[in-house]
Amino acid sequence: MLTGEGRKWWKSQLNTEFKSLQPAPWERFRDNFFQQYFPHAIKEKKLRDFIHLKQGSMSVMKYEALFTALSDYARHLVADLREKAKRFEDGMRKDIQKQTNVMRIYNYAELYQRALIAEQNINEDREWRERKQCRYEQVKRHEGSFEKKRKEERMPTDSGMKCQSCGGHHLTFKCRNQSLF
Repeated sequence: MLTGEGRKWWKSQLNTEFKSLQPAPWERFRDNFFQQYFPHAIKEKKLRDFIHLKQGSMSVMKYEALFTALSDYARHLVADLREKAKRFEDGMRKDIQKQTNVMRIYNYAELYQRALIAEQNINEDREWRERKQCRYEQVKRHEGSFEKKRKEERMPTDSGMKCQSCGGHHLTFKCRNQSLF
């Protein structure tokens, strides 16, 4: 629902532009509304943003929402669903694109659904690899401490004998405190 200036503008449009057309066609309303409230420079910027749009680090859902919002400024570039699907796929991350482009999907809604599934699979694979790496590192740390303990256990002992020089638990000839003379 329009409020404030937008409401005033719409009332004037109903009395002039759309007087003979009841109800007013959506496309014509939207075009007139954009002309009134979105200067040409802003429309050009939005068009450039759409042309250069890439998914990057966005989720598929966020990318699709931004793609849809900006596509209003580039209707001539996404005139049919096949063109829209192609442009959407071209902007997706490469890891997701690799999974969807082999399917040759030309329907925008289907492509979006497949991209969501591909993203979920990629995230699950990444999480699995991270858990596997974490477990591997834990095992290595545990093995390291286990090996150290085993090594200490294999060290020769003095069988209860004490050093005659210092009283330590080692053989006298291995004593550090024993003088050479």
